[in-house]
This record gives sequence, structure tokens and C-alpha cells, in this order.
Amino acid sequence: MTDQLHKARDNAMWTPGRAIAAVLAGGLLTLAGCSQEAPGPAAAPPSEQAPAPVSPSAEPGGHDDHGHDPAPAAPSSQAAARAEAFARTWVRRDLDAERWWAAIAPLCEEGFGERLRTVDPANVPATRVTGRAKQLRAGDEDSPAVYDVPTDAGTLRVTLASIDGRWLVAGNDFRRAGG
Repeated sequence: MTDQLHKARDNAMWTPGRAIAAVLAGGLLTLAGCSQEAPGPAAAPPSEQAPAPVSPSAEPGGHDDHGHDPAPAAPSSQAAARAEAFARTWVRRDLDAERWWAAIAPLCEEGFGERLRTVDPANVPATRVTGRAKQLRAGDEDSPAVYDVPTDAGTLRVTLASIDGRWLVAGNDFRRAGG
């Protein structure tokens, strides 16, 4: 198309209006070639088409639109164990950043795990977990579970979400002891 424009420009009859028309015509031809509609008979005018009947879903309860069963809710008893596993991994300052992230990411919801990719474990203030996770809020498939995990430098708050039948860490916050 660029060669055509150059040839047209060199033509004595070339004007800015014709240049714009040439560009627009070329663009329309390009767009017409990108149509995903298959060639075939023209559709009937809207007034001649019968509306599709609307009927209630014939799918039994507990199924999605694609015939898949929804994942069961994560057992609430596993949330505390996941919070503690996250905390034990989070305090691993002995690992380099790549190995730390590879260990912690599988415990996390995907988006939160990606945000942890930038953490330098040498900057984590705690070095060890000093007790069991304490439940602050029980979670279910619709609301997060929240646990506080004591460490040697303060309290790590861990928020977990029930995703595809398992608890995954969706956030954390750290409060230093005495602060």
C-alpha cells in the first residue's frame, strides 16, 4: 500500500484530499479482509427473524455452564496449617530471593504470589515462627480467613482465600513487637 501512495504522490493529479481518500480506502479494504464472518446467504431482516425461545436451564444444581462441577470449599481446618506454612517460609532469610519465591509462591493465590516476586528475603524482619497460628476470622468460600502468627520480631497477619478447594494466601501484614 505504501508503494501505491508513493506512486500516487508522484502523479501530477495528486492532492491532499486524494491522499486521505486513498488511505481510507486502503484501510477499509484491510478491515473488510479481517471480518470473521463466513461467507454465506445474507441474514433475514430483523423483522423476519423469529426470536430464540428462552427456557430455564436444564442443568442440575451445582453445575456451571460448561458441565464442570464447582470445586468443593476448602476445609476450614486446613487454613491454620496453610497460614503456619506460609509464615515458616516467609521467615526463611537464609534463602536467596529466587529460591524464597519458589518456595512461597505455591502457598499463595496467583496474583499475591506474583507480588511477592520482588521481595528480598534478607529484608524480612523476622527469623523464626515462635508459636501457632491464632484464628481471628473463620473463612468460607465467600469470605477470607485471617490468622495471626507470632514470630521472634512481631506478628505476621496472614489472609487466606478458599480457591478451588484449598486455602491460598491472599495477603499478609507484619506488625513489629512493641509497635
